[in-house]
This record gives sequence, C-alpha cells and structure tokens, in this order.
Amino acid sequence: MKTLIPFVWTLLFVLVYNSCSDKEVDLQETGDGEEVPATKLNKDDVMPLIEGYPFYVSHAFRHVGKDSVELTADPIYEAYRGNVFLTFVSGSVMFYGGSSIANTEFQPSAKTFSLNTRFTLPTNLKYHWDDLDGTLVVESSGISSYLPVITSDKIARVDKAGVWLNKSMEEAKAAPVPGRIRFIYKDSDPKLGEVTYKVYLKPLWQYYKEPGQQVFANFVVF
Repeated sequence: MKTLIPFVWTLLFVLVYNSCSDKEVDLQETGDGEEVPATKLNKDDVMPLIEGYPFYVSHAFRHVGKDSVELTADPIYEAYRGNVFLTFVSGSVMFYGGSSIANTEFQPSAKTFSLNTRFTLPTNLKYHWDDLDGTLVVESSGISSYLPVITSDKIARVDKAGVWLNKSMEEAKAAPVPGRIRFIYKDSDPKLGEVTYKVYLKPLWQYYKEPGQQVFANFVVF
C-alpha cells in the first residue's frame, strides 16, 4: 500500500488493476447513453440535493490515456466503503460511521446500511461553489486526524455532465438512472504521467429509524 491516490478517495481505493471503463459502468448500472455536458450547473438546483445527505462511494476509476482501471474492485477496500459515508455540511466535508445490514425491503441491486447519525466526524476537506465555472469544488487542506491518508492541497470538481440526482427516495427507487454525482480529479504521477480520477458518489436515503432511537438509522442506496 505504498502508492496512495492523493485525495479523499485514497482511504477507499488503492492499487487495484481490474480493468473496467466508466462508460461500461454507466451502461450496466444506469443505461446511460451519450452524455451532453452542461455549460454550467445551477447552484440552486444542485446544492439542496447534495448538502446534508450521506453519500456512498459507488465507483472510482483511474484513467491514463485510453486505459481505464477500476479502483473499487479490491475487496479489501469494501470495508471502508461500507463504513465511511461522506456528507456535505456548511462548507465542510464530514463523514458518518456505519455498517452494512441485510437488504430485506428493496430490489436486490440496492444496498442497505445502518448509520450513526447522532454526530459527524471531520475530514480535511472543504467545499465551495465556483460561480465562474458553475460547479461544486472540493479541496483538501492540512491533515485529518481521522483520515490521515488524505493529502493536502488537492482539488476535485463535480463533472457538469455527471450529475443525476433525485428529490426523494420514492423518485430514486423508481428512476431508470440511479442518482449519483461524478467528481473528476486530475494529477501527475511520477511513473504514469498525467492521470485522471473519476469518482462516483450515490446518495443514501433514510427509510427506517426505530421510535425513540437517537443514534442509529437505516439507509438505502440504489
């Protein structure tokens, strides 16, 4: 594990060499066809569907030239994906702790989790809206005591052609395209040269909380 992806996704995905393109995942998971890039995203449309929701990291890819590697295929990192759920709160990227639970209520492709929603934990990531570019930007600064592998001074942006978000769990459940947002992060690797990372986050929806329960709630991601 000497080589780490130098950004938030480092905690979750590293050194996996099972090839699969993001277009293949789009077709398999969502039926996506050709994508038409937006000139700008509308902040008032996008941010209410992002802020305050927990997100699950569904896929991550590394692109070097025409080669694409899926970084989320290593089972070692499945444990991280099932325990760390990012959330965007007042300019800071935080995370909830949680764990996978049996899916007994939704279609087999859905994943269900129990999250500790009583509090969030900090990362070294901040976010803001870039009015000029018309998209959401996430930047790392300093070192997080909880996620120390996230290195400083890196920037990722929401891909303006990679936003599919729903307004409710019912809408998400029925949608032909699962809700998600795609971040793009570019870096320079001493061995590989110019590298582009694409990371997909899917929103989780709360579907059950036991009456009187103040800590844990059940969530689903489609």
